[in-house]
Amino acid sequence: MNPFVTHLNRYTTASPEHEAAFDEFTSNTATDGIEPLALRTEVGERLFQLFDQDRPPAVILTGNAGDGKTYLCRKIIEKFTGRDFPGWDRDAVKQDFDRNAHPLRVIKDLSEMGVQSSESILKGLHRRLLGAPSMPFLIAANEGRLRAQLASLGLPELQAEVDRQLQQGPDPRKAVLIIDLNRIPTSGYIPQVLDWMTERPKWTACGNCAARADCPILHNATQLGKSTVQKRVLRMYELLEHLEHHVTIRDQLVHMAFTLTGGLTCQKVRQQQKHQSEWRAKARNFAYYNNLWGLEATETFRKKATALKLMGRLDVATQSVFQVDHFIISDHQASGHPAYQQVFAPAIDLGHTLFHQERESYLLGDHLEKAVDFVKGWLPHCRRKVFFEWHDEEAVLSLLPFQHLSSYLKLLKDPKNARMEWPVRKMVLGLNRAFSGLFVQETDHLYVTSHYGQGARTSIPIIRQKIPFEQLDLEVQLPEQSFLPVQPQMTLNITNVKLSPDPVRWKVNLLRFEHVMRRASGGTANVLAEECDLDIRHLKDELLTRFQSAPSGEQIEFFALSHAGYRPERLRLPRSVEG
Repeated sequence: MNPFVTHLNRYTTASPEHEAAFDEFTSNTATDGIEPLALRTEVGERLFQLFDQDRPPAVILTGNAGDGKTYLCRKIIEKFTGRDFPGWDRDAVKQDFDRNAHPLRVIKDLSEMGVQSSESILKGLHRRLLGAPSMPFLIAANEGRLRAQLASLGLPELQAEVDRQLQQGPDPRKAVLIIDLNRIPTSGYIPQVLDWMTERPKWTACGNCAARADCPILHNATQLGKSTVQKRVLRMYELLEHLEHHVTIRDQLVHMAFTLTGGLTCQKVRQQQKHQSEWRAKARNFAYYNNLWGLEATETFRKKATALKLMGRLDVATQSVFQVDHFIISDHQASGHPAYQQVFAPAIDLGHTLFHQERESYLLGDHLEKAVDFVKGWLPHCRRKVFFEWHDEEAVLSLLPFQHLSSYLKLLKDPKNARMEWPVRKMVLGLNRAFSGLFVQETDHLYVTSHYGQGARTSIPIIRQKIPFEQLDLEVQLPEQSFLPVQPQMTLNITNVKLSPDPVRWKVNLLRFEHVMRRASGGTANVLAEECDLDIRHLKDELLTRFQSAPSGEQIEFFALSHAGYRPERLRLPRSVEG
C-alpha cells in the first residue's frame, strides 16, 4: 500500500473538521509521515518583506474560507522563528514572537477573539492609522465581520481605509495594510501542487505492487507530472479566473487530489484488479481527465467540491470539432505518427488495447450497434484525453465552448492590441445588436435604444443616445501595476464628451466578451443570454442615466428596415404633435 495515496485522500475528506480547519487538518504529519505541501506564494514573500522592515505596518488578511489566511500566518511565524510551528493551542487565537528583536503579534482569526479583545485591537489599528505608534500585527479576519465591527465602533478613518483598499487593492504606503486574498488568482499554484503530488519518491512504494499495470492512480500520477498536461490544467484554472470565478487554495487542493486519485484507494484497486477484464473496461473512468470533471464522484463530494462544479461548464467532452474527432477516429495517416502513438499508446485509461480494438471494429463497420456504442463511449473520453495530451494547442483549445477565446487572450496579453480599431468596432457592432435586438450593421456609432413605439408586429427601438465610435476604447490593466499579483483585466470605456467628462467603465470578462463578439459575428441572441443579458441591460441603463439629455421635441431617431437591413432613420414631428 502507498501511504501517499492515503494522504491525498485526506484532502478529499468531507467532514466538518476538514472544512473548518483545513490548514491544521492537512499539515498534521503524525498520521502518515508525509511532508505536507509548502506553497511558495507571492503574498507570503510580500508579507515577509513588509515585516522585515524597521517600521512594519499592521496587516489585515481577508478572504474566503480556504484562501490560506491561517496558512500564511503559520508561515510568517516559521519564517521569523526559524522552526516548524507546532500548532495553535486549543484556546489560543494569537501568537506573540520576536521579529528581529522586535515584537510581532499574529492573530489567526479575529472573529474567534472575544468582543472586547477584538474591539481593543481595532481601536489600536485606528490610532496607528492616525499616526500613533503601536505593535505590528498580522490579523486574519472575515470581511463581513470586520466591516460590521468597524461600523459599530464608529472608527470612520479606519473604516474608510478598509473600504478603499478592499476595492482598489492594498496600499503599502499606509500604516495599516488590507490584503484581500479573494482578489488574488490561485491558478499559478497549479504547477507547484502537481509537482508535489507527482514527485517520484512518493510513488516508489508502487514499484512492487501487483496491480500497478491496472492502477489508474499510478497512471494519473505519471501523466500529471508531465509539463504539457500541467500547462493544460493550468489553462483550465486560468479560464475560471477569466470568468471571474475565484477558486480558493483549499478547493484547488481538494480538486487536484481527487483528479489524481478519483477517490480510489490502494485496497479498492487491488480488489477490482482481481476481475481484470471488467476492471480494465471500467478503470478508464478514473483517468485524471475524467476525475477533473468528477465522472465517478459521489453526489456528496460533488456538493462539497466547488472547483468541480465550476469546471462543469468547461467540459470539452461535448464539443465536436472535426480536426480533433478526425484525429481520434479516422485519420489513418496520423495513426502511424509519433504524436498519435504517444497520445494513444496502450494504457489503463484506454483499456490497454481495448480502444484500438473497438476503433478498428468501428472503422470496418462490422456492427452498427457497436459503432454507436463506440461513438457514445469513446469520443467524449478521447476528446478529454486529447485536450490534455495532444501537442496541437490551437486544435485542443477549439474544444472549449468559446469561439473568441484566442482573440480575448491576445488582447489581454498586449495592451497595444486593445488599442487597435477592430476590437472596438466589433464591440460596438455587438452592443448595437444587443441593445436594439436587431441585426444592424452600424459600427460608426454606439446606439443606445429604448423600445417605445409599437410597429405592426414588434416594438420599435427608439435611439436615445448616439455615441461616436472614437469615444470608445478598450483598456487593459496588466498585473505589473499592482502591489500583489492580479489577473489582467479589460475594460470598455465609453465617453460622451458633450454630456459628461467621466466615462462609463464596463468590465469585459471572458463571458461578456464572448457574448458581444458572437452577436457581432451574427450569432443568435439566445447564446449566453441567460448569463449576459442582465449585464447588457445594466450597461444600457447606466449609459441612459449618466448621459441623459433633454429630448429635442422636433424629431425622433429609430431603426427602420430598409433594403440594406436595419438602419437609423429620423422622423420629424409636426408642430401639432410637439404640443
